[in-house]
Amino acid sequence: MISASNAITQSDYELFLSYNELLNTIEECFYYLIKSYESMEYTNREQIMDDLMDAFIQVDAVHSSMMHAARSNSQLQKSILLFDDMLEELRPAPEGGSHLFHAYLKRLSQLYTAWKRDIQTCLLPYLLH
Repeated sequence: MISASNAITQSDYELFLSYNELLNTIEECFYYLIKSYESMEYTNREQIMDDLMDAFIQVDAVHSSMMHAARSNSQLQKSILLFDDMLEELRPAPEGGSHLFHAYLKRLSQLYTAWKRDIQTCLLPYLLH
């Protein structure tokens, strides 16, 4: 397990905790959106998609604070920077039918989940202290 070598402030801890919760919420959004293409029970697709885009903007906006808080942890900083790489890999979103967008969402969800797992491994030592 990666250890949090330097103590962090209470505000850094709260930042990491909120960030971690946001990452989990994004994963739930992906789950809902993907299911919305497979079942008519899921009816708020447009609102959830808007929420997902807002959450990505929030993640990106907090990264400068995260980089500062993680100044002594190069692995965490590296993981933070990989967020942009993950998004770049899937630009632009496909135009066309819902089948193409459903496949796009699945791929983005897979990339996001792998990135999330990596960054949460780095965050865990800070959250457990």
